[in-house]
Amino acid sequence: MVIAGDFNCSVGSRFYKLFADCARGNNLRMTDISRLGNTFTYYNSDGSICTWIDHVLNSPEIDELVDSCYVQYDSFSSDHKPVITVFKNLYPKCSQLMDEPPAVSRDVSEWSRANSYCIAKYQYELDLALRQIDIPIILDDQETANKIDQYYDNVMLCIREACLKTIPHRTISCSCNDFVIPDWNECVRDKHTAARNAFLDWTFCGKPRSGPSHNIMKTTQLNLN
Repeated sequence: MVIAGDFNCSVGSRFYKLFADCARGNNLRMTDISRLGNTFTYYNSDGSICTWIDHVLNSPEIDELVDSCYVQYDSFSSDHKPVITVFKNLYPKCSQLMDEPPAVSRDVSEWSRANSYCIAKYQYELDLALRQIDIPIILDDQETANKIDQYYDNVMLCIREACLKTIPHRTISCSCNDFVIPDWNECVRDKHTAARNAFLDWTFCGKPRSGPSHNIMKTTQLNLN
């Protein structure tokens, strides 16, 4: 089992003990915490707050396969830095894994092409569909949890079907080699490069809270966002 993401919990914080107890209680190892130190995974736009709140938890048999674990500071897709975990021998060395899986087609709604009539029709169709869904009664038992999961699935199905009926869409073919970056262009690329270089310079200088490197880092981050 691998669990990774933003836990909003840093070492020594108010809820860290609950986080650690939860990991131990479910027989999970704190992969990043056991391997890293004096790091951070989140910082705000002006660099005044730097915390380590993103973590990787692995079951013992998976944790033993970890080859390296580090924070990728030069990533600027968000204000969180990804925690990169590299495994060795996680998958069997089989020639079948080298074969590219067949492409899978799916429909994607293009809301930019939807006019007022499409949106009104979408709202009408979605309203009709949602009326057919029973809202579960909330109780503290497992059956209620299953009903909530089913309720969520039904709502999402209504949204997808309403989109297909009313919103212009196109069919795309997806494979493991498809990497689509929304709104990525040369302007964004230049701003991303400037923000990344400024951030690395600021980190190299010791993450000062004022001065030239801090001001450049803050300005380039604002331009990117």
